[in-house]
Amino acid sequence: MLTNEDITKHTGMVYKLAGKYFRQVRDPAIDFDDLLSEAYLGLVRAYERFDPGKGFAFSTFAFKTIAGYLQSFLDRKGSQIRFPNHTVLLGNKINNLGLADESIDEIARQMGVSDQQAQQALDYLQQRMTISLDRPLNENKSNTLAESDHWDLAQVEDDLSGVLAGEFIEILDSKDRKIVELLMQGYNRREIGKALGISHQAVWQRITKKIQPIYTGFENGSLRRRKVKMPATKEGPSCGLTKQILIEEIAKGETLSSIERAWGMKYNTIHSWVKKWDLKGITQAKAQDMLSESKQPVMREKDVKQNDAVKADVYQQTTEMLKKEKSILEEDLAKVRTELEQAVSKIYDLERQILLSKEANSTLKDEYDRVLHEREEYKRALEELKELPAVLEPSDPVNHPLHYTRGDIECIDAIEAATAGLSGPEAYSTGAAIKYLWRWKYKNGREDLQKAAWYVNRLIGE
Repeated sequence: MLTNEDITKHTGMVYKLAGKYFRQVRDPAIDFDDLLSEAYLGLVRAYERFDPGKGFAFSTFAFKTIAGYLQSFLDRKGSQIRFPNHTVLLGNKINNLGLADESIDEIARQMGVSDQQAQQALDYLQQRMTISLDRPLNENKSNTLAESDHWDLAQVEDDLSGVLAGEFIEILDSKDRKIVELLMQGYNRREIGKALGISHQAVWQRITKKIQPIYTGFENGSLRRRKVKMPATKEGPSCGLTKQILIEEIAKGETLSSIERAWGMKYNTIHSWVKKWDLKGITQAKAQDMLSESKQPVMREKDVKQNDAVKADVYQQTTEMLKKEKSILEEDLAKVRTELEQAVSKIYDLERQILLSKEANSTLKDEYDRVLHEREEYKRALEELKELPAVLEPSDPVNHPLHYTRGDIECIDAIEAATAGLSGPEAYSTGAAIKYLWRWKYKNGREDLQKAAWYVNRLIGE
């Protein structure tokens, strides 16, 4: 854990690095306290990331980390147009993926950001075109192969990783030019050495011993006046690309980046020529239109007259053809209208039939319900009939009715026997009660039972 004692112990290094980078500041808005605060942030970050297992002293690792934080701060704040850190990172990623020539919408879609963020990143890339090689080179000559690993851990970019002016690149030899171009694309010394087939120490030696001195002379003007002799008017880049060739390549579907790479041009050099040739915003369709316009021959007066006559003849033929086609189309339209009217009429008929069918279905349903109801009534009546005893056809309904002749004894005989010793009302009431009780099951049912009960109660009352 970082303590006040640790901070105090390395305060001298913090102030030394802040003062060193402050001498490079040209922006009056950046003061020494800004750099000092950034340096202390770098010290805290170094404590968080330091790995003693690497075998190096903390001061070595902290020196690189603090320097990286200060350089990153100046990269973000040191220009007239200031960009936030996330914009710088997004711009570098767009550049590394080769998307700088794509539209804002396409960049935003592929990077997963808003259109505004994509535009800010492109503005940053445009600003980078004017950045020089003013980043300080590492003055510590004691770096070893193992120390460069801590350099990578500190995430400090190489001193020449910014975009370089075209003039300076042109005065370098092929290998130094390749080194600078790779630095501009964000490669580190190890990756550059692997690409060129040399060690990363050799790359570092070329940067410190050759490229940096050349740039120093270029910056103060001595090399620029001696070696760079620009013609008064330049029709195109030194690679031989012309405006016409550029238009033809874009008309074939090539992009500015692909043309730049194919012609071996320096990074973003083609954009300056696009601007000089007044081709900014050119697309494949525009390029094809420009080529078609440039290929139109200049006709003589005779040819113009002949061409006019041909045009008139073609116009007349075309007019007649269009009239015929119009007539055919009108006939077809009339047929379609007739068929449509017939179809509409059929639809109306179907709708009427459907309506009648619905009404018929409703009537059938009512009839069906009525039949069901009658069926249930019939079933109920049938069940009641089944409960009644079998009725024999009367042989003599006057003298021997069936409801009085059950078994071997007739009701009249039973009454006479039962009332043999009775007289008057008693005899009558007894006979009436026996009569109703004798026939109730076969004639009037409950009513006969009630009548029988009435006569019995009368007998009880007497």
